[in-house]
Amino acid sequence: MKNKASFFVTAAIVFALDQLTKYLVISAMALGETRPVIRDFFHLTYVMNKGISFGLLQDFRWVIAGLSCLAIVVMVWLIFRLEGLPFSMHVLLGLVAGGALGNLTDRVRYGEVIDFLDFRGIWPYIFNAADMSVVCGGILLAVFYIGYEVINSKGREKR
Repeated sequence: MKNKASFFVTAAIVFALDQLTKYLVISAMALGETRPVIRDFFHLTYVMNKGISFGLLQDFRWVIAGLSCLAIVVMVWLIFRLEGLPFSMHVLLGLVAGGALGNLTDRVRYGEVIDFLDFRGIWPYIFNAADMSVVCGGILLAVFYIGYEVINSKGREKR
């Protein structure tokens, strides 16, 4: 049960941090405003995004919301269905679920997602904490899964 709790705690922390940072941005900045933190490298730029990562699917709000709900439900189902998942897998799934819930909340509340992290010169897209959580959690889940399969396949070969 301890591992399952780590999923929910991680998701809750990610969700809370995402919503807090977005609240701070909309409270302190006007839509479209940019503030340099490190000039020509990192700015806070308040924009609204109707799509998903990289500006894809701009006019599919409810499709995106439905897929987000489905992904969250599948992750919760996996947590309860698959016994013996390591702690790290619960945390990584929590990162993805918390981020998905953060952006889903924006889509339902505003019809769009609040983005504000703007790394100029190295990345052309503006994103938010939920996006970072989903992407990092997803990449680490893939790496973890591939590593897990490699280790298990070597064990099967020895038999």
